[in-house]
Parts: sequence; structure tokens; C-alpha cells
Amino acid sequence: MEISILVVDDHLTFNKTLVNVLNKEGFNAAGCSDLYSARHLFERMNPDIVLLDIVLGGEKVFSLIECFRRQNNARILVMSEHNDLRTKTICYEKGADDYIIKPFCLYETIYKLRAIVRRIQKENRRIMIGGLIFDETTRTLSGDGRQIALQPSQATLFRLLYDKYVDQNYLSKAETFPATGCLIDETSRLHTLVARLRKNLEYVSSNRVRIQTLYGRGYALMICDCEAAGNK
Repeated sequence: MEISILVVDDHLTFNKTLVNVLNKEGFNAAGCSDLYSARHLFERMNPDIVLLDIVLGGEKVFSLIECFRRQNNARILVMSEHNDLRTKTICYEKGADDYIIKPFCLYETIYKLRAIVRRIQKENRRIMIGGLIFDETTRTLSGDGRQIALQPSQATLFRLLYDKYVDQNYLSKAETFPATGCLIDETSRLHTLVARLRKNLEYVSSNRVRIQTLYGRGYALMICDCEAAGNK
């Protein structure tokens, strides 16, 4: 299960573009363009994050913020061309978490969203990626109806890899050694640790969540779709 995002915006081209970009960035995004659809899709999706244009059909829809806030603890980011203090104040008072002025850079917004994801995961102590759930409290990986407990060093390595995945980066070997308790000259021990974590990931995710070796640099977490994973 990925972080789900609901995009509510009545500019259809922008809505579609934003949803496509979010999905390419690894989120589970869906869009709608009117008040009724927003409420219906919100109830069905139960999203983690909402990107909401406060003006739909020429009307300001502050009530949607309150509606969403009552139903779950989704983070609400308002998108608007209105840069006046009154509109911003009302949005924050209704429960918005952030306010983004249109037009904005899509990829700057992606960075904002990734920061929110880190806070969500930190609060929940659960990581969700590629249909896999990692509970940091119990150090258990779950997926495909299976569950396995990780050794402390494996749990640490997975968390490091996940944090780098969120930042679209890789984990260098220099970072890996001290964090996992391996010494610089214990390369074989590190390789064994990575191999065991790979095996556990394959067991609970049917090889959808993988550790990629970047030779000479380090390791990166990656997600493969089921069909592609089955053909490799």
C-alpha cells in the first residue's frame, strides 16, 4: 500500500497532469473536479493527503476542508491563485496543513509531499511500500499474507533504504557500514546482511520490493510491478 493522494481541482488538464506526475513519483493518486465527486472519492479512498483547490466552479469551498478533517487525519494542502491573507487564514482555521500559491513548481510540491510522508511514517511507525508493510516497533515485514521478523541490523538497513527511496536517492556504502554495525573491512558481512534482507523481501513481497546494487556506490530500494517481477 502506497501513500494515497486525492487531487481536487476543476482545471481538468492541470488535474490530470498533477495526478500523472504523482503516480510516476510512486504515490497512489486519483483526481476529481467537483464538490460531490470530492466527497464521494474521499470516502472511498480514505487518502493520506489531499491537494485541494479551494475554488471549485467559481465558488470557494472552505466546507470541504472541515468535511475532510472530520472524517480522517488526512493532511490537507490547499492550492489556490488567491494570495490574500483572509483566504489563507480561513483555510488554516478550517484545518488546512499548508497553502500553496498557484502557479507553482510541480517538483517543489513533490518535495513538500515527501516531507509530509516522512512525518506520517514517523508518527505511525509503519512503512508502506509496494504492497509491503514494515512495523518498526515489532520489526516485522508483512505482505501477500505472509509475515517475517527482521533481525535488528536488517530492520535498520531497511529503514535506511526506505528513507533514501523517499528522497529518490541511494544508500552509499559509507553510510551503510556504521549504521548497521559493520566495520569498514567487513564487506563480506555487509553483503551477507543485504542478501538476507533481499531474501526476506522476496518472501513477503513476491519480489516486488527489491534492493538494487549500484556497483561502486551502494544500494537502492526499488519497486517492480508484479508482471515485470514475474518475467525477470
